[in-house]
Amino acid sequence: MTSRQSHAAAFLLLSLICTGIPRQAASFELITYGDSKDRTIGSDKYPDGYSAGANVTWSWSVSSGYWAVFFLDFDLDRGLDGYGDGDQLEISDGYRTPRYHSARNPPVVPYRSRGSRLRISFTTDSLTGDSAFRGFQLRVLL
Repeated sequence: MTSRQSHAAAFLLLSLICTGIPRQAASFELITYGDSKDRTIGSDKYPDGYSAGANVTWSWSVSSGYWAVFFLDFDLDRGLDGYGDGDQLEISDGYRTPRYHSARNPPVVPYRSRGSRLRISFTTDSLTGDSAFRGFQLRVLL
């Protein structure tokens, strides 16, 4: 097995799925630092706000191991009802799916997966883009 094949087998099947994004909304950018097991991801215009009507999902899967997600920055609009009816970040590992809604109660503790799969989804309402809020930036580690 070549080094390239073993690296590919050891790491992940990565897909960045952008669905349901209106033309005025930008897709999110996946930024890689270091090797492929260490990634920083964030909202499309971070730290200058984020687009309205976004529906973006990052998915990772490896043959074994666990994922850790560190919240480097988290500042989302809490919505009209004050409890996150519009913009949210959802993290799922197939066992549990916490949802993070607003700057009012930002995540403090890192997320640790219970399995080898990880999905992070970011959705925003279609009312307006939010330049009053920074958006988010996460560090994802295997």
